[in-house]
Amino acid sequence: MKKIVGDTHNVELSQKAFDPFYGAPTVIFVSHRKQDLQPGIEFSNVACVTYSMHLAATNLGLGSVFIWGALESMREIPELDNTAVLNLPDDFEPLIGIAIGHPATELSARDLKTDKISINYL
Repeated sequence: MKKIVGDTHNVELSQKAFDPFYGAPTVIFVSHRKQDLQPGIEFSNVACVTYSMHLAATNLGLGSVFIWGALESMREIPELDNTAVLNLPDDFEPLIGIAIGHPATELSARDLKTDKISINYL
């Protein structure tokens, strides 16, 4: 248990509440070569790969979640940057991650809400 001080009135929370990987036993980081030729394309590429992993995990009955905040923190706060442990080639950087594991609650089908995303047909 970790105790939080300050405005939280010493509320105790489990360490899992501070886990950027949500307690998942598997975390996969998807990296891409640093490049300036087509700015932003690297994020599209890794998002497509990671989304395919989401679908595969769901098909296996596993839970999964994109990991962005931990990597963003590593980019913004040098003392949190642990990229070296990934043993990436010099010109690659981790851009997104996915945490995969057995869900805490059973997955179930849900109705898609079509009013959240609009489509403009041309």
